[in-house]
Amino acid sequence: MKIKIKIINNIWSQLFSGYNVVNKFLSYEDEIWLKNRFGKKKKKFRKMMINKNGYFLTGFVSEIKRRFHKDFKIIIDDNNNSLGKLRIKPCFVFNGYTLKEHQIDLVLSGLQKHRGILKAPTGSGKTLVAASLIHSIPEVRCLFLVHSKSLFSQVVQDFSYYFNEKIGFYGASLKPDIKRITVAMVNSLARLNKNVLKAISDKFDMVIVDEVHHVISNSYFYVLSHLNCYYRFGVSATPKEETGKEKDYKLAVGLLGNIINEVKITDIPEMLAKPYCELIHYPQNPRLDGLNWNEAYLEGIVYNEYRNKSILEYIQNHPDESILITIKLKEHGEILSHLIPGAILIFGKDSMKIRDEIKNLLNLKKTKVVISTVFGEGVNIPELNTIIRAEGGFSEIKTIQSAGRSLRKTSNKNVGKVVDFWDEENKYLSRHFYFRRKTYLKNNYEIKEIFSETKKERILL
Repeated sequence: MKIKIKIINNIWSQLFSGYNVVNKFLSYEDEIWLKNRFGKKKKKFRKMMINKNGYFLTGFVSEIKRRFHKDFKIIIDDNNNSLGKLRIKPCFVFNGYTLKEHQIDLVLSGLQKHRGILKAPTGSGKTLVAASLIHSIPEVRCLFLVHSKSLFSQVVQDFSYYFNEKIGFYGASLKPDIKRITVAMVNSLARLNKNVLKAISDKFDMVIVDEVHHVISNSYFYVLSHLNCYYRFGVSATPKEETGKEKDYKLAVGLLGNIINEVKITDIPEMLAKPYCELIHYPQNPRLDGLNWNEAYLEGIVYNEYRNKSILEYIQNHPDESILITIKLKEHGEILSHLIPGAILIFGKDSMKIRDEIKNLLNLKKTKVVISTVFGEGVNIPELNTIIRAEGGFSEIKTIQSAGRSLRKTSNKNVGKVVDFWDEENKYLSRHFYFRRKTYLKNNYEIKEIFSETKKERILL
């Protein structure tokens, strides 16, 4: 049997034969809730990512070839192949920056494949890798997409060091200024109609998505499905994996491509601080048992006096550390700020200028404690000693991302510490804690238990 595909452009392709072979791959398991006389019942079904005319996302083509080439003859009609190709001249030294071996390996993979996801740990220099990709295609016009104001400000600043030209920007309440290299907020682009977005697309040959695990959002799908860029890359420490949620993984593959190279923490010990985690035991409240999730989160996390006081106790016992406390709810931050003298609060409503000022103060250790809902991902604070993950939760991505803020190695710091809490007083909180603990172990963190009242410690084997 043949699988025949025509690549129409960098976004869409069309399948002409082999539907019965690839249809399961071009679908994912989804679920809906159906009403009946007894209430609601969950029904699972396969949702197709190919329409009745055979159109599907071009990012799947390489995966179809990889999965089915041994058993089926695959014919690819690629009239789009020459579109967007530009002269490539690998560049690993620029503006005083020299890429390390693992970064060069990532760049070479991107230059060879032209599209796909580059996976590397927090602190491994992914923005520098992106800059090298741009430098290596001297004539390329690049749109760099981010999802938050903090990342927007940081990337614009970093690129100003990496390139001897003005960096353009789009979004973050600023007047658009499109240049050869432009950093854009995806939500700002998602508000545009299709014609305007297409006009912007025509100005670029390359799109790079930072923190690519966010690509599953409707905003990213809308924007990327209208950006016909030949070079398409995503970078992240925590991209959607094949072993994870099927829908999330396949959506990322379809829009950008599969994971084409991966660097692990153990591959670059010279760049990253030693990952270390302290898990704090605190007095448990048996009255939380039996509460639903929302009630348990408020009573067991936000308003939990013993848990919050154990944060204060840790800070008092470590006066020389710079500490970032990550939270989910603003109210939790306000409680902690009243409890912790001198702590600074930073929320989503705060301007980029304020965020940058506070980030610099924390990095210079001119302030010791910052409590934030927005600094848990993609923010570069090299001298940060400790992350206190006060927000709980079970997301592997959020756990890795927020814990990774302290992993950048400097001349003053060899250990990157994360502090978390042994939540066992409710079935939901307990389940989430064990998810987080499993994530730390999976990512080679040395784990030590701390008993907040007795100060007894023991190394977990």
